[in-house]
Amino acid sequence: MAVIGVIQDNLYKSRANIAIKRIKKKCSGLPVMIHQVSEIRGYNSTYALLNAVVIRDADIVVVELDRLNDIRLKYPDISENISIAAVLKAGNPGNVLITRKFEKKFGHAVALCDSIQAVRQLESIFDGIVCKYNDDDTVKQIERLKQGQCDALFLSTDRVKVTQSEHIRGLSYKYYEGSEKDTSQGKAVWVIVARYDNKGLIDILEKLSDVKTVEMCRKKL
Repeated sequence: MAVIGVIQDNLYKSRANIAIKRIKKKCSGLPVMIHQVSEIRGYNSTYALLNAVVIRDADIVVVELDRLNDIRLKYPDISENISIAAVLKAGNPGNVLITRKFEKKFGHAVALCDSIQAVRQLESIFDGIVCKYNDDDTVKQIERLKQGQCDALFLSTDRVKVTQSEHIRGLSYKYYEGSEKDTSQGKAVWVIVARYDNKGLIDILEKLSDVKTVEMCRKKL
């Protein structure tokens, strides 16, 4: 039995469900049970999930590789207690600009971005735009846009697609391509993480890894 930790975030829930389907297909002898992990005030979703593995509140969690590496740098106590058990197939590494339809102007707009890299990219595309980093649930960000709390969103294409937020009535989408370099840095690459000492489970899950994605991201794994 493997207990997979999930959190109240549509993106992470969707990715966990994708991992569960893969486990059932490739590791049919391994039952999986979902366990709700509590959020930790002052920390993001990735930290809360990884901490659940460290304290043995969950056996495995599914997180994005670039965010995992951010946590590894900031919190060595987390890093020394976890290990990547499997690397899932990389998603789309690009970004998508989402605006309300029939918006008359875009100059000096306020845009919410889901990564610092997205902030830099959007600032290089539009002059005078105000970009703000916001690491919130993708679905919540969409709601903010619909309610007029911002003028635009610049989000990971992978996150938008996984949460099925790419065809919402009243919104317009403009896609910007990513690159293999983005993928190699861990963007849109999701990994299954376990405690480093749970060797039996890690050995079982290794067969889930996508070989091409592993090769692309080897320096970040």
